[in-house]
Amino acid sequence: MSKFYSMLGMVIFISLILGCGKTELLPLQRVKLGIANQPSGILMYVALNQKLFEKYGLDVEIQTYPSGRRALDEGLFTGQVDVVTSTEMPVAFSANTHPELRIVAALSSSNDINRICARRDLGVQRVTDLANKAVAVQLNSATHYFLSQFLQAQGIDEKTVQLVDVKVEDFISTLESEKVAAFSGREPYISLCQKQLGEKSIVFAMNRLYEQRELLITTSKFSAENSAVISALLKALLDAEHYVKSSPKGKIVALAAEPLKIPFVPLMSIFEQSLMRVELPQSLLLLLEDEYRWQAKRNTSPAKIPDFNHLFFVTPLKLIAPERVTFIE
Repeated sequence: MSKFYSMLGMVIFISLILGCGKTELLPLQRVKLGIANQPSGILMYVALNQKLFEKYGLDVEIQTYPSGRRALDEGLFTGQVDVVTSTEMPVAFSANTHPELRIVAALSSSNDINRICARRDLGVQRVTDLANKAVAVQLNSATHYFLSQFLQAQGIDEKTVQLVDVKVEDFISTLESEKVAAFSGREPYISLCQKQLGEKSIVFAMNRLYEQRELLITTSKFSAENSAVISALLKALLDAEHYVKSSPKGKIVALAAEPLKIPFVPLMSIFEQSLMRVELPQSLLLLLEDEYRWQAKRNTSPAKIPDFNHLFFVTPLKLIAPERVTFIE
């Protein structure tokens, strides 16, 4: 009899061990994440590299897009992905037509990311030469907003510049074909422009002209049905922020340079002028309103400013890190 109970005890023990194993092997929760492949999104690449999404129970399916506007248009609005990263300008532009947008957090703020790369041999030797020239730009994007602010700051009437709407991945070929004399863009396209055109190229920049925000964005439907997923994403990104702050700059830049396809030196310059911080600041609301007014002035949006307040999905970040939310509901 004692032998029987010994065997029974062993069976129960093994069953408990196997049961515990099954608990540990529960499948991760799947989420489709669209990443705008731009230098302001470094936190995303840190989180991926360090497997921080898995740490919080997420199985992340990644889709990359050439820009934030494309991530929204081709990813989120079509249902291809659940959550995207984008700069704030496409959100300001889409607020009326896509009221289902929800801003989960800002991931970074950056200055001096955008540049203008022009061709000397097409008559652009100085900034004022951009007047009466064709300039490629992705309309209604952060680089478009930068170009407008840049021209205004330089005293150039934007109406004298012919804006040509071009996909960001086609900037270099469009400039090489001489269809335009310049383009307004960011890395890696600025470095590619300089590499391929050599001495024919000239780059214009203006520091502290426009503080650009990288955002984490989803829809009202997804946020309502998947609050746990949103919270897990935020926790992973907060961990990524901590990793960035506690690591040497060179290590972070080297980590992000390869997936971003940006040379180390220009990415380091951008990184040093950026703040990687997961937050929901009141200043973001003011920036969205300013950008909408800019569009209305150009007659690309109705004059009445939409209620941007309802786009902010504050609850998850407020529960995890309330000090990071200065947005007034």
